[in-house]
Amino acid sequence: MVPARNFQATGVNAVSIDWTAERGFIRERVQSKVAVQGNLDPLVLITGGTALDRAVDNTLANFAQGRFIFNLGHGIQPETPIAHVERILTRVRR
Repeated sequence: MVPARNFQATGVNAVSIDWTAERGFIRERVQSKVAVQGNLDPLVLITGGTALDRAVDNTLANFAQGRFIFNLGHGIQPETPIAHVERILTRVRR
């Protein structure tokens, strides 16, 4: 991983982050320099329900003050119910 202080020097506009990244660090050291994408745990997408709603809301709230692209912190798992993906889309778009 490129140290946060060097992101701008690479010329990138955004950095994808996985679900294990510490949000405070990302917000302060990375998002202040470039857009961030990701961070939702793909396993919570499989779980669905109120756990998914809370995770989506928490992710959005954590990165609301900067440039942010909502996405999973890693790829979607094959067993993920389509209804859960639709639930995320509805929640993020509101």
